[in-house]
Amino acid sequence: MNINKTKKSGKRLYIVAFFLILSLVLNGVLYKNLYAKEAVSSNEFNKELKEKETNIKALQSEIQGLQDEIKSLDPQERKELSKTELEQQEAFKTVANTFITDYLTYSTNTINERREKLTPITSAELLNQVAPESTDNDPSQLSSDPTFSAKVSNVILYISGFDSSTDQTKMIGDVTYKTQGTEGKTTEHSLVEMELIKDKKGQIKVNKYTYYPIN
Repeated sequence: MNINKTKKSGKRLYIVAFFLILSLVLNGVLYKNLYAKEAVSSNEFNKELKEKETNIKALQSEIQGLQDEIKSLDPQERKELSKTELEQQEAFKTVANTFITDYLTYSTNTINERREKLTPITSAELLNQVAPESTDNDPSQLSSDPTFSAKVSNVILYISGFDSSTDQTKMIGDVTYKTQGTEGKTTEHSLVEMELIKDKKGQIKVNKYTYYPIN
């Protein structure tokens, strides 16, 4: 019997066993890290979903309160409202309606065309979020589906906060729009929360916009 050969074989077995164990340990650590990341992602997603549902319920409750408030106003109370204030509110509503329509209605328009429409009524910071400027010479379409189109069919706006002294207004929009593409036709319903401001030049612009889809 060759003792040296036996020793070498045993040594190889130890080395193979060591690397197998090391591989199992590394795989275990990797799996643990991946599982931890998935758990964190899942928790974050559930948290965001819960926050969204909470915000939607709060907005729906606020809309109901505003509707009740509007219904409770008698003709005399309406007359007592300042004509100037009403005109200001209507001006803010017009801008809000235009923003929602131009933002959610599109077909084959390019990103640059959409940006061009929104620029006069949107703050620079928000504009770069909702319609970033394209650096491509041939801007891509708004959807990867060339047949996709969306059209706003109804917008109901509620003023949730109006301060004529600061020229700042908060609004809630109840929006319905229809989409069409390769997957068929759908009707989408959403709530939007908006903040509008009047700049130094007296131009009204949408400063903040949060979209909440309703299933």
